Amino acid sequence: MVKRYLLVLAVIAISAAVFAKSVGELAGEATQLSNEGKYAQAAEKFNEAIQLAPANGSLYFNLGLVYKLMGRYDDAVRMIDRAVSLGQQTPQVYETLGFIYEAQAVAAPAAKAREFWLKAQKAWENLEVCATDEERKKLSRKHIDRIKEILQ
Repeated sequence: MVKRYLLVLAVIAISAAVFAKSVGELAGEATQLSNEGKYAQAAEKFNEAIQLAPANGSLYFNLGLVYKLMGRYDDAVRMIDRAVSLGQQTPQVYETLGFIYEAQAVAAPAAKAREFWLKAQKAWENLEVCATDEERKKLSRKHIDRIKEILQ
């Protein structure tokens, strides 16, 4: 009886392993769905991948990008902040945060807009520090100068 039980468990475990998708497969499917404009489905796939690899910062960043495309800026910021806390501190991360905060500032009531402009400025300053190419440095400087003008 015990042998039969162990055999059944082994078959179930092997079946699960055969049918389970890898993190890479899920992320690839999510990226494809996002490229097709199927953002809700892409978000689901990225969330599935995150369940399998919760310490993978690039999954959180990519989920944040999908949320940004969906206009879910608060969720996007939350995911990208998580990516940063997991080591994803790249120019693309800070550039994306800068654009998100600017979009939030433009849409926010005046009382809240200043807060978003300051967050955007910090994101662009982070980009300026970590960017290795002159184009991104110029882009960040342009946004920083514009925000300073807006906040005066």
